[in-house]
Amino acid sequence: MRLRVAVTFVLFLWASYLLPPVAAQGIEELICPCGCTMALNSCECVTAEEMQGVIQERLDQGQSSPQIVRYFVDLYGERVLAAPPKQGFNLTVWVLPFILLALGGGGVALLLRRWVVEAEAPQPGPSDEYEARVEQELREWDS
Repeated sequence: MRLRVAVTFVLFLWASYLLPPVAAQGIEELICPCGCTMALNSCECVTAEEMQGVIQERLDQGQSSPQIVRYFVDLYGERVLAAPPKQGFNLTVWVLPFILLALGGGGVALLLRRWVVEAEAPQPGPSDEYEARVEQELREWDS
């Protein structure tokens, strides 16, 4: 019986050493508000440690990761998020570059096509003007 408890205890310690701490869960999407612009789980400043403590307390109280993230967004604003949420104005920020890229690519394609068509069209040269003038003078002379 003691051996089973000892083995379970050793396995628990080993697993807790290898697995990430519970406080690290759900904070991948948060940035430390100290100004270092590092992810909260990789920053080592006092602010990050305090926030990780708050996260651990809230996890112990049974709050979910989205609730904890919402708490920090309410406290610090959206600047604490690693990526802006895909809703409202931020959705425009996510989508607009792709729309502009598609429109720009389409414009360049149309411009290139126009240049190619113009390059392939026969351009009136000096010989064409001379031939037209000679034909006109011949008609005038014949009449």
